[in-house]
Amino acid sequence: MENKQPFSERYSAIIKMTMIGVLILLLLIPSFMVQDIIREREHNLENVKYDISSKWGQSQTITGPVITIPYTATRDIIDGKRRIETRYIHLLPSELTISGNIDTSLLSRSIYDVIAYSTKLTIAGKFEGNELKSMNSIPSTTQWDKATLNLGITDLTGVQDRININWGEDSFDFNPGIAVRDILRSGVSAPISFSTSDDIDFSFDLNIKGSESLNFIPVGKETKIDLTSSCPNPNFNGNFLPTERTVSEEGFAANWKILHLNRNYPQAWKNGEQSLESSIFGVELMLNVDPYQKTMRSAKYAILFIAMTFLTFFFIEILGKKRIHPIQYILIGLVLILFYVLLLSISEHLGFNIAYFLGSLAVIILIKIYTASVLKSNMQSMIMFTILTVLYGFIYIIIQLAEYSLLFGSIGLFLFLAAVMLASRKVDWYSIGLKED
Repeated sequence: MENKQPFSERYSAIIKMTMIGVLILLLLIPSFMVQDIIREREHNLENVKYDISSKWGQSQTITGPVITIPYTATRDIIDGKRRIETRYIHLLPSELTISGNIDTSLLSRSIYDVIAYSTKLTIAGKFEGNELKSMNSIPSTTQWDKATLNLGITDLTGVQDRININWGEDSFDFNPGIAVRDILRSGVSAPISFSTSDDIDFSFDLNIKGSESLNFIPVGKETKIDLTSSCPNPNFNGNFLPTERTVSEEGFAANWKILHLNRNYPQAWKNGEQSLESSIFGVELMLNVDPYQKTMRSAKYAILFIAMTFLTFFFIEILGKKRIHPIQYILIGLVLILFYVLLLSISEHLGFNIAYFLGSLAVIILIKIYTASVLKSNMQSMIMFTILTVLYGFIYIIIQLAEYSLLFGSIGLFLFLAAVMLASRKVDWYSIGLKED
């Protein structure tokens, strides 16, 4: 007599795998919710950074000094009428040197830290009137006695002392504000007189505060910048990297040498034809850890954690002939999701590395104890313990090796799939669910 079994028994393996797949997809919902929490906490940090830096001084960009010289020009308008307009010539220095030491400190609010700095920059250089002849023509209506010397400063809140400039044989103070905003939006300026026959040396000190980064725009025909700091975690960014740099636990020293040939604007031009921001560069002063970025990267591996853990339990069911209820799969999956909440909350206080160790240890021990109780087997629970330990260690390595994460991740997944294939090579999938006569 033919042996007929219920459909659920004959295809139990397929049904169980389908159920596991559905559970994995459902558990992605709380994992996305965890990612939203991470984004919210990161957004709170950005708000705190903005609030603190708006009072202390935001990220600073120093531009200049730049000489601006007005001239008049006529323009045809409606009905043949003509309008006289004031336009401007801009001249950049032929030499520019900047040096200074950046003193850093931490400003804290609640659990959030913001890196702040103060620095006294010594700025010196030279303007050569002969550079104006590089333009196609110099307007005859140029008002040489109404020129202004302009220094771009992103956030004037950070200026600590008056800025007194040695200008040739004279000296004077800068005044707040930029009268002409063709190329600069914020900063200080001073009235001067300048002509094509002038060659003037200048020097001044800029005592300024800011937060997170200090940037420059290389307006000199030859720009040299020399910076030192006790910050051990600099990130040199922008269009130009330092010519020389040393970084250690005691801090960093870096210097730049940039020529006018390295940028895409001339030494002199008319009106707002050029954009200086395209050549910005500088240094970002970084904290030792960024828990939110690393936690978010960890959370993106949630599906990998859940899938590999569930797949391991599935093979324990098949090879060890155990029965694990869907509710038990769900509970284990929720514990895996809870890991990211633990990681986020602990890392805000103790740092990412310690949080990852404590969170993964708590999850691995809890699942090991639960597995031993469900499967009634210490050996199988130890197998689960070992697999989870390897998995959490593997993901931690991937997170630390950001540039090689794809390489190591693909190799690790290949090895895991190879292990699954080896473990299941003797499984007779057609016989699962069939009863002997």
